[in-house]
Amino acid sequence: VNVEDEDGIFVAASKTLTVTGATAALQADNNSISGYENEMLTNTGAYSPRDATLSWSASEGTVIDEGNGVWSWSLDAGSAEGSRTVTINGGVQQTSFTITVNGDGAPSDVEDGAPNSGDGNDDGIPDKAQMNVASLPSPITGEYITLVASPNMKLTNVGFAATPSVGGDTLPDDVEFSLGFPTFSVSGMGAGGSAVVTLYVTDSSGINSYRKYDSVNGWYKFLYDDATATGAELLSNRILLYFVDGGRGDSDLFANGIVTDPGGPVYERPSDDLTVAVSGGGSVSQPAGTFVEGTVLTLTATADPGWVFAGWGGALGGNLLTQALTMDGDKHIVALFTRNQYSLARRVVGSGSISATPNQGSYLYGDVVALTATPTAGWHFGGWSGDLAGSNTTENITIGANTVVTATFTQNSYTVSAGVSGSGSVTLNPQQDSYVYGDVVLVEAVPAPGYVFQSWSGDLNGEGSGRQLLIDGNKALTAHFAPATYVIETAVTGSGSITLDPAKATYAYGDVVQVSAVAATGWRLTAWAAGLSGDATVQTLTVTDDMALLAIFAQDGYVLNVGWIGDGAAQKLTDQSAFALGEVVTVTATPTGETLFGGWRDEENNTIFSRELTTTVTITGDRSIVALFGEIGETP
Repeated sequence: VNVEDEDGIFVAASKTLTVTGATAALQADNNSISGYENEMLTNTGAYSPRDATLSWSASEGTVIDEGNGVWSWSLDAGSAEGSRTVTINGGVQQTSFTITVNGDGAPSDVEDGAPNSGDGNDDGIPDKAQMNVASLPSPITGEYITLVASPNMKLTNVGFAATPSVGGDTLPDDVEFSLGFPTFSVSGMGAGGSAVVTLYVTDSSGINSYRKYDSVNGWYKFLYDDATATGAELLSNRILLYFVDGGRGDSDLFANGIVTDPGGPVYERPSDDLTVAVSGGGSVSQPAGTFVEGTVLTLTATADPGWVFAGWGGALGGNLLTQALTMDGDKHIVALFTRNQYSLARRVVGSGSISATPNQGSYLYGDVVALTATPTAGWHFGGWSGDLAGSNTTENITIGANTVVTATFTQNSYTVSAGVSGSGSVTLNPQQDSYVYGDVVLVEAVPAPGYVFQSWSGDLNGEGSGRQLLIDGNKALTAHFAPATYVIETAVTGSGSITLDPAKATYAYGDVVQVSAVAATGWRLTAWAAGLSGDATVQTLTVTDDMALLAIFAQDGYVLNVGWIGDGAAQKLTDQSAFALGEVVTVTATPTGETLFGGWRDEENNTIFSRELTTTVTITGDRSIVALFGEIGETP
């Protein structure tokens, strides 16, 4: 309000100022004769005549002299709605004006920005000047909405909530609150009465429904319902909201003369169907269903044991286990799984083999394979290890991964037991406590003195005392010995015979036998050969083995031995070796070089019996003669 000085005449002005926000500090600018929340009401450039003092006073609130003729007035926070009187005292004359406080919650300067120069409903009255009308911009689009209640009703708590206070419930995901969340309360209809609020919008093309919330029903569609005469009626540039106090649409659910509205106009997104199929063994985390268009789903493929994820089909591609899918239409997806191929490695410790039924290069998860361990001859199966346990030669294994099994074989240990029948022993070469398969053992039967080996029995047969035994198991054998029988064979050279006493076809070991050599007439024993020695005609022997006796006989006669001394030679002039008594034998001596022959000497009596080179000797018995040779001048 300006107070002007015109020729000393004071101008009094009384103005009604509409201000919003009863619960906040009220301030107004007197140049615009309008007030809004958090704005100061000031006297700018007001002069008192003749430099008179200008003062302000108010029925309620605070008036502050800001200096330089500027005054401000504010209403305390929390003050009630209604009229306030502010008085300007110019010293000579004073004037008062009334300020009416409007508490709908929409700041006046914000409402001034509504269409039609702050007249959102285009009724010719600024919205800020009406208690049943409020305008404010959407925090999302910036476009203004205007709320108009019936003339006899009052709007309060008008504003936009960041998110409506709806307890623990979450916002519906099938809609977009395209303008945000307008909030307001309507009063003045009386308890249980009806109210109509018109919501003007600049562009309703993105609005196709209205959603409301209460603690019983949660979020629900608030479209017009004939049965209850409540709901939202969507028109081209406005929405008619029909309420019944305490009924549908009144979120406080009490018939208390106040309708509270958390909710707002929405765009309901269409729904799309998702179908999910699985090929093979596995699953998909997101089941089939109906989803709001634009929903982004996360699908994860999980393979069953023994299967591997191969990729996506249908509306999804690629082979990542987790994929994002945007629902922008009906979708069909397929998760493709293939069965794993697993190897079965068979290993052997020792000597043996493993057979598999079925015998394949690879196996599928869950396949059952029969494994049989077969030892090589001379070995035995000890057990399974690795991915298979047990001691049975045949075991079943279920394939669940790449598998390694080991069959352990141990070489057999064998013994050789040797016995005897009779008197004797058995030697083994090599001599060991045990043997392994394939060893070759030399077995020798050794009879005791007076016994002979007869045969083998048991695991060795035949008659040879020395045999080779091939070890292919435990062996038991017996060497059979019997008392020995020996024969004495006799033979003679010359003419004669041998007699045995006792005379038997065979003899036992240790038998004592008298052996006699009997010469034929005109013959005599000269020597024994083979089992006997000497020239005794009767001898005794002990039988220890088969024996062959030879008696050497010579005709009766005497021997003439001829020799020489010195450098020369002498000989008999006959090949006869024995001579009869009185027989005359011719002998001759042959000197060498200048050697002189000294004569023949009889060795028996050491006398010279002839000095002739050639002479005769008469056999008188066994005789020995020597031809004597010497050098010239030497006496032989």
